[in-house]
Amino acid sequence: MNQQIQKNNSEPLGTIVLLDMGYADESIKSIGTGFFVSEDKIATNVHVLAGAVKVTAKHVSSGKVYTVEGITAFDDINDLV
Repeated sequence: MNQQIQKNNSEPLGTIVLLDMGYADESIKSIGTGFFVSEDKIATNVHVLAGAVKVTAKHVSSGKVYTVEGITAFDDINDLV
């Protein structure tokens, strides 16, 4: 059974975001996906964010755009951030 958890008008946990990465070399562009694991945290893969200097996350359902402010934790062995 797949349930979405929602808290007080926040984005539902487990919902997908489109990640847009910016790099020091502005000619390079990259996108990836992730999903909310808490109200203010998104999970994705290390290889998705590798080398990025700016990351935004667009909530797929609502279109709301968030600026990623930092990385809380990562695991290179399992490619998780």
